Amino acid sequence: MRLFIDTGSVAEVEEIGAWGVLSGATTNPSWLGALTAGVSAVSR
Repeated sequence: MRLFIDTGSVAEVEEIGAWGVLSGATTNPSWLGALTAGVSAVSR
């Protein structure tokens, strides 16, 4: 089984990645815009 995290938070990916079980990360552009200033303008 492969484990993916669905988040826009780099900190969350780093935390879960440190566990050694994470295969990758997915995200939603609206989450990135909410978490990171300026990203929503780039994704449009």
